[in-house]
Amino acid sequence: MISVVVPIYNEEELVVRFHEAVASAMESARTQWEVVYVNDGSTDSSLDLLRGLQSLDPHVVVVELSRNWGHMGAISAGLQTAHGDAVILMDGDFQDPPEILPRLIEAWRDGGEVVVAVRRSRQERRKVLAKLFPLFYRVLGTLSDYPNKVVFYDRQDRLAGDGKLSFISRIKYAMDAITSFSYKPLRLSFALFSFATSVSALLALSMLIARSPVQVAGFGVGAAVFFVGGLLLLCMGVLGEYLGRVYDEVRNRPLSIINRVHRSASALAPQVGMIAVQGGDGYHTRKTTEAA
Repeated sequence: MISVVVPIYNEEELVVRFHEAVASAMESARTQWEVVYVNDGSTDSSLDLLRGLQSLDPHVVVVELSRNWGHMGAISAGLQTAHGDAVILMDGDFQDPPEILPRLIEAWRDGGEVVVAVRRSRQERRKVLAKLFPLFYRVLGTLSDYPNKVVFYDRQDRLAGDGKLSFISRIKYAMDAITSFSYKPLRLSFALFSFATSVSALLALSMLIARSPVQVAGFGVGAAVFFVGGLLLLCMGVLGEYLGRVYDEVRNRPLSIINRVHRSASALAPQVGMIAVQGGDGYHTRKTTEAA
């Protein structure tokens, strides 16, 4: 089964049309599926509309958070709730077109551990974001420690309403994405150490060909400064390696609190049978591969 996780925050103008598009795309993929809508403390009628969709479509699961926890908190809650063997993360504003879902599933079935949907072109009203997003994906692809497949698509502007994330929030999430998938930035100190010691060595050699005592003193001071700076960077790099390992061990703090999960009765029946079968043969774990 494939799970689609969609954070929703004040999207009453779009949520019904968006679900129609998702349902159409997933039916064309010819696979078992569910779509997990996470209501992130919406103050409009988004939750009521989602409950209405859930009463009509057994594929719909509605996660109701206790309050607004932010985009990452909503995604975390959706991942906890999803039952699929693969999970697709997308926004509910039509900028991520639901038509691309079958292509993501196909790329995952072809062996991609992580499938990334990359914008080939963008129709953003905010031109700064249209320039910054491609740069972010290049940096993320360079720093990521996981093999992945890429699916290209054309990103459209929102059909209605305004984006819920500020520019500062987007910068924060970009940093979260980079540091969550790699601690290579911590290893930057080793690269800077190599650069500093190389400059120090060049300055030291320059002392041998200096023509005056002033030049000798200048090159000597420069070499000493770069050498000491390189040692400090080396120490920071070693600390960074240990910090990265501590970071890997302690990241188990909840990002959000789920108030209630709404599932249809027809969706719950197969899960009860599956639990009974698993309880009989002692199998209690499920391996999940995420395609996002």
